[in-house]
Amino acid sequence: MVGYTRSMFACFIGICIVSSFVVIVQIGGLPAVWDSCKCEENRDQDLQHEKFHKSFRLEQTDSKKLAIIVPFRDRFDELLQFAPHMAAFLGKQNVPFHIFLVNQNDRFRFNRASLINVGFLQVRDSYKYFAMHDVDLLPLNDNLRYEFPENGPLHISGPEYHPKYHYAAFIGGILLLRMEHFEQLNGMSNRYWGWGLEDDEFYVRIKEAGLEVSRPKNITTGTNNTFLHVHDRVHRRRDTTKCFNQREITRKRDRETGLSTLKYAIHSRRELTVDGVPVTVLNVDLFCDKQKTPWCECETKSENVSEKIPKKKWPPIQLVRDIKKAVAKCPKSLFIFDEVEKMPAGLFDSIVNLLDHHAYTKEMDFRQSIFIFLSNVGGPAIAQKLKQLLDAGTWREQAKLHDFEQTLEISSYNLAGGLYRSEMIESHVVDHFIPVLPLELRHVQKCVRMEYLKYAWLREDEPVDESFMNAVLKEAVTIDETGLFSNNGCKRISKKVESLFYNKQRKRMNGEL
Repeated sequence: MVGYTRSMFACFIGICIVSSFVVIVQIGGLPAVWDSCKCEENRDQDLQHEKFHKSFRLEQTDSKKLAIIVPFRDRFDELLQFAPHMAAFLGKQNVPFHIFLVNQNDRFRFNRASLINVGFLQVRDSYKYFAMHDVDLLPLNDNLRYEFPENGPLHISGPEYHPKYHYAAFIGGILLLRMEHFEQLNGMSNRYWGWGLEDDEFYVRIKEAGLEVSRPKNITTGTNNTFLHVHDRVHRRRDTTKCFNQREITRKRDRETGLSTLKYAIHSRRELTVDGVPVTVLNVDLFCDKQKTPWCECETKSENVSEKIPKKKWPPIQLVRDIKKAVAKCPKSLFIFDEVEKMPAGLFDSIVNLLDHHAYTKEMDFRQSIFIFLSNVGGPAIAQKLKQLLDAGTWREQAKLHDFEQTLEISSYNLAGGLYRSEMIESHVVDHFIPVLPLELRHVQKCVRMEYLKYAWLREDEPVDESFMNAVLKEAVTIDETGLFSNNGCKRISKKVESLFYNKQRKRMNGEL
C-alpha cells in the first residue's frame, strides 16, 4: 500500500493485474463483396467534391507512371470518395497512375510509416515515382501538379495550404518521391505505432541526406479550399495513446530502422474497382519486436476497470462493497484513489481492516491487492523539504525516500481531505509515503523543447530560440514560494508552445517578422 502525491483524472480505479485481458476484433483484409465496389449515385457529397465526379479516361502516354500508396485501415467510406476523386483529378493532368491500398491486417496499432515502406517495396520495380497519400485528403486546386518530381521530394500538401497543420517542417498528407530517393533514405522509421510523428522523423532524414523539399507554386487558394479533408473526428478518433517509453524514443532520430529492417507478410492481394477505378489492395501483416517497440500494443481499459470521482457524500459501506466485489473477482487487484484531498474525512477508516496484512478471513484475502492513494496536499511541504536538502548540498538525484516520508505522513494526517486524522495513518498500515518532486526550471525548459520539436526540427545539441523559450516560460510558468520550483509543472507548456509557434508562423507569412 502506497500513499503519495500526484494529479490524475480518475479517482478510484480497480484493475485486475494478472487476469484482465483485451480482446481486439479486427477485420482481416477487405471482404469478398468488395471485389466490385460501386459508389451510390445518390449519396450526399461535399459540393467541392462533386465537380470531380464525372466520367473520365486516362490516355496512354509515355509519361512516368505514378504509384499512389495509401496506408489504410477501416476507412471504407473515405475510399469511396478517394478513388473516383483522384482518377478525375489526375485525369485532367494526364498523369498515369495506379492506387495501391496497403491495408494493415494484423492486431497491432496502426503503423502508417511501415505500411508506406511495404507499399514501396511492392511497387518500386514497376514505377518511377510514388505518392504517400492520406486517404482522407483530397486535392481541389488544379495547380497541385502530381508530375514527376525532377528536383527531389515534392510536398503537395504544404503547411500554407493544409487544412490543419501549418508548421514549417510538416511534410505529411501528400508527398511525392522518386524511387531512388526513398531508397537512399532507407524509407521511413518502423518505430511509430499509433498516430503521429513518423513524418516529422522522415523530414529529418530528408534534410540530413541533403535533399530539398519543394512545394507547389502559384497556389491562390488557402487552407479552407485547397484540399477537402474528409476526416470524421468523432467516429475516426486518432490513436494518440503513449505507453512504455514511446514518448521518449519516438522524439529521437531513428538511425536503425527502415526499409532494411522491415518485417512483414502479404496476407492477400486483391484487385478491386471503385466507381470504375482500379485499386490494388495489399492486406499486410506487420511484425512487431516487443523488445524494441513494446508500444505496438498499448493495453486499453478492460471490463475490470471502474472509475469513481470524488464526492462529498460517499457512503463508506459502498466503498467497502466495491472493493470486496473487485477482490472477489480478482485477488491481485490494484486500487488507485486519486484526489484524496477532495474526499470526505474519515472515509478510509472503513477499510482499515482490509488494509491490515494480518486481518483477513477465510472467505476473502486482501493481502495480494495493492492500494495507492494520490493527493496534492503535500506539495508545499515536499518543495520546502527538497529546498532544505539542496541548501545542505544534497543533489536532487541523491535524495532518498526516507528524507520525505515523515514530512508526507504529517502533512497527510493534518491537512484537510480524505486522510485527515485518518485511522489508516494512526494504525500504521501505510507501507510507504512517496513524494513526486516538483519540477525545477531546467526540467520545464526540457518540456518546452520536447513540445517545440513537434513543430520544428532541431539538431540534438541545438537549443530552442531564446526569445521563444522566454516567452513560453513567462506566460505558462509560475514559481512557488521557494523561488526554485514550478507551481504547475509542465501542464501549460503544450498549449502555450502551440499557440506561440503558430502566431510566429502567421507573422512570418504576413511579413511582420
